Amino acid sequence: MVTVMYGVGARLRAAKVLLVTALELPAPLPELVRAGVGMVAIRDEEHSDQELARELAALRCSVPPGRILLGVCDRTGAGDAADFVQHRACLGEEGGGSPPLGKLVGSACGTQKAFDAALAHPAIGYICLGPAPAPGLIRHAAARAPQADAAAKVWFACGGVDQGNLAALAALGARRIAVGDALTQAGDPVAAAAALSAALRQVWAADPAMEGFALRSSAVAVGR
Repeated sequence: MVTVMYGVGARLRAAKVLLVTALELPAPLPELVRAGVGMVAIRDEEHSDQELARELAALRCSVPPGRILLGVCDRTGAGDAADFVQHRACLGEEGGGSPPLGKLVGSACGTQKAFDAALAHPAIGYICLGPAPAPGLIRHAAARAPQADAAAKVWFACGGVDQGNLAALAALGARRIAVGDALTQAGDPVAAAAALSAALRQVWAADPAMEGFALRSSAVAVGR
């Protein structure tokens, strides 16, 4: 069997579910990946950079190459073990800090102004809309960066996303989600991830604009 290696940019564009979790994952990483989780952002303030890097390396070894993006929240010292750094504070606006160099960077945005600033910032690779984005913000993001456009910057709806509100978010234009409690507090995290992933696949399949997205996005150079 031939294992296909996908770069960071390709994996970002293929991701539908981004899990934000503590270092102790809600289920084994291989099971989460098989269920449809495409990215995992580790939120950790207890371990040193070296310890965190070792843990990330161990997680990466547990799944086939090119199947997952592993990153950290608000930490820049994990070295090459992390594919990305995700910031809970807005970057790109005045006083919003500067993204680290040499990494895929995600930035949280809770307003249209912050979203537009992050969209224009060349060092920000993807955006998390939240926490709990208002419908108007999602509509704004969908209009400014329609996710059927392979050249548009990737964004995730985040903040309380679950099976109960996913359809409403999708109707507003969301095509990717970032989740925490929906998996970490679930009785069966793998089943919950599979259900969310399946629902998003249906959303993509039902959207004529998304047809051929994978082929179009393969021609777009993103990330490293």
